[in-house]
Amino acid sequence: MKRSGFTMIELIFVIVILGILAAVAIPRLAATRDDATISRMSSDVATAVTDFGARFTAQGTWAGNLRDITNVATFEGGAHAMADGDVIHFVDDNNNSCITFTINGTLIDGNLTVGAGADAALPVCAGVNTAVADLIAGSPHLFGGSQVLR
Repeated sequence: MKRSGFTMIELIFVIVILGILAAVAIPRLAATRDDATISRMSSDVATAVTDFGARFTAQGTWAGNLRDITNVATFEGGAHAMADGDVIHFVDDNNNSCITFTINGTLIDGNLTVGAGADAALPVCAGVNTAVADLIAGSPHLFGGSQVLR
């Protein structure tokens, strides 16, 4: 009677190959997740700047609640009441400050500065800062006041 099946050495080879594949694939999956987070957050930063501009154009002020200005979910303290000279932190999933939005002067001046947050050196935050470098370099964003050209 002939028995068919895998020998022990064949099973060991299969296990070794699966281990090598796992060693290569798992870090790549983690990097892909970080890339997706960076992409989402970069888009959210651009949306928030647009929302701040639209709110100031429509109302002439940023007075009120942060949620009245934008629905971007990655702001720290979403129910934040806006104030003169406010610094609002744009955070990642681990609550690290990646980007800051600073109200320059008063709520009716319309000047918004986008800058690097306190945790900008962390990998996800560094990726976000690189992706929105044009928004940071273009700061302050002047949505009102005497510097707006007609």
